[in-house]
Amino acid sequence: MDLFDALGGGRSDNGGMSPIEMALLGALAYDALKTRGRLADSLGVGLPSGSALCGIFSSTPGRSVLATGLRELLDRCRKNGQGDRVQTWVSIGPNKPIAPHELALALGEEQMAWLVRESAMPRDELMAGLCAALPELVDHLTPDGREPVEGKNPWK
Repeated sequence: MDLFDALGGGRSDNGGMSPIEMALLGALAYDALKTRGRLADSLGVGLPSGSALCGIFSSTPGRSVLATGLRELLDRCRKNGQGDRVQTWVSIGPNKPIAPHELALALGEEQMAWLVRESAMPRDELMAGLCAALPELVDHLTPDGREPVEGKNPWK
């Protein structure tokens, strides 16, 4: 499954990414994006499909950033006691939900503050959206029930 397919093609009805799609990518690629300036600018929000988003994440290094970010996010969730939920997202079958406070613990306060600032969404709304979308995104990004392996591009 391609990352852009998992995000509904990465386009909203108005031609740009939704704030939740932008936040999901920001959550996965936080380490790579936090120093690049505004998240929306880095992701090419509202630009045609040949925009920065496609340029950053359709390349092998960009996909490697996302695979690393996905692994790290899942590991942080596990370390915060959400291993059973994470396993349902990766494995084949129904996904267990995650509560906003549980995801916030996994993301950490610095990343949460950055996502709130960059998505321009109220924290409660952002967390509700991330909690609703993240299990399905992980499920789509791990269609064979396997997490990305370090050094390998899972989305060719």
